[in-house]
Amino acid sequence: MREANNFEQMTWEDKRALIELVFNGTAPDGRPMGIYVSPINGQKNHRQKQWAFIIRGFAPACADQRVTQCASR
Repeated sequence: MREANNFEQMTWEDKRALIELVFNGTAPDGRPMGIYVSPINGQKNHRQKQWAFIIRGFAPACADQRVTQCASR
């Protein structure tokens, strides 16, 4: 697999292999890796709901790189 720092130039096969690497397996709490999407509590308008998401995956990085564990806006 090529380096993942240039996603646009990766082949479809390389992108697929990267996604499988990141999301294959389970988290320390036993839940499967993946993207968990849920509505934000307290909303009544079902057509214009806002959604929260959690991304659980393995982030391969070199020893000198740092990867954030949680991000929100």
